[in-house]
Amino acid sequence: MTAEEIEIFKKAIEDTILPYVINMNEKQMCDIIYNTPDIPDDFKNMLVEQLFIAKEKYLKQQNKKV
Repeated sequence: MTAEEIEIFKKAIEDTILPYVINMNEKQMCDIIYNTPDIPDDFKNMLVEQLFIAKEKYLKQQNKKV
């Protein structure tokens, strides 16, 4: 992936998936992703990793607002 594609991928995660997983714990997130047959297995680890990063970033931003 190019740097531009990576940024587009991260933005897509923040816009589409993050709102659904923001209140889930790690096990819930992983269970859903790893048990979804439509996601290629080699893509699942990267997706989980990016979700953890996006969720952490979002939660840090929310704590700064409080």
